[in-house]
This record gives sequence, C-alpha cells and structure tokens, in this order.
Amino acid sequence: MHYLSLLRGINVGGQKQIKMQDLQKLYEDLGFTKVQTYIQSGNVLFETAETASKIDLAQAISQKIQAHYGFLVEILVLSLAELQIAIQQNPFAGTAHEEKTYFTFLATLPEENLLQNLLALDYSPEQLHIIGQTAYFYSPQGYGNAKLNNNLIEKKLKTVATTRNWKTTVHLCQLLQERTEK
Repeated sequence: MHYLSLLRGINVGGQKQIKMQDLQKLYEDLGFTKVQTYIQSGNVLFETAETASKIDLAQAISQKIQAHYGFLVEILVLSLAELQIAIQQNPFAGTAHEEKTYFTFLATLPEENLLQNLLALDYSPEQLHIIGQTAYFYSPQGYGNAKLNNNLIEKKLKTVATTRNWKTTVHLCQLLQERTEK
C-alpha cells in the first residue's frame, strides 16, 4: 500500500528539529519501503506490505520518533484516494482564492456542535469550510498572518490536525499517484 504521512509541527520555528534524511532512515527502520520526504515540514511518502490500519501506522511512526528524538509528534496517514477527495472537494478550487487556500487535515471527524461553533466565528476576510475530515481556509494575507490557523482549528474541534497549502497538497497527491501507477 502507498501512503502519505503528514507530521504535525516539526521543523517549525526551531522546534522539534528532524533532518529529512534521518526521518527517511527512521521510516526504513520500521520496514517501510520507497520512502521519500518532501520539503522540510514533515511530508513522507512510503509503501508498506503491512495490513495495519492508518491509525496503527501513524502510532508506530510517532512512537519511533519519540523513542529516537524524545519528543511527541502527531502524525496523520492518508491514502491517495483520501488526498484526491480532499482536493476535489476544495470549495476554493478554480477561483482566484485557490493559491491562498490551506488544507487542514483532521485526525477525527469533528463533533457537530464543535463544528457549528467554529463555523459561527467570523474571521473576515478569511473564509473557512469544513467537509468531512478536511478544513479548507482561505487567507488573503497568507498563512503567517492568518487568524484561522492549525492551532485554532485543533482547539475548537478538539482533534489533532495538520495544515498544508494548496500547492504542497496538490504536489503530494501527484507524487503519490505516480507511485501507484508504477
């Protein structure tokens, strides 16, 4: 099986530093093959013959990182189909907002009351849509200046989340698709 793992909060602001070549070796030590990292923010493509669930894979990776580095890293594992659906459902696709769109992948489906409370907040001119386990937000000033951000979404929805921009998400999907076609 081909997967993408998204590590939350590594190599950001000097926190939780992991070199990508070290991360690649760590994945290989877990028995994963064709391991490929993409940029420094913790995107790892890999293959496994294991039939473990994505949650079990994420826990194994997280435990290995904690044992090796001494800090906890939350990890979400996605399949190609999940990534494709997230991209297809992007409400900002094909609009002028597309380039300033961010995908926040949620570890769990948000509870309806928490979802409604978050969606009721006004962060104009930023916009937020949540479909399934993906939050899409548009920030005209860019992510660094966004009021909506990963920490806020996690706090309001009470779940682990990790955010990637439009360009990175699309590129990771393309890389994962190329692997499955081989």
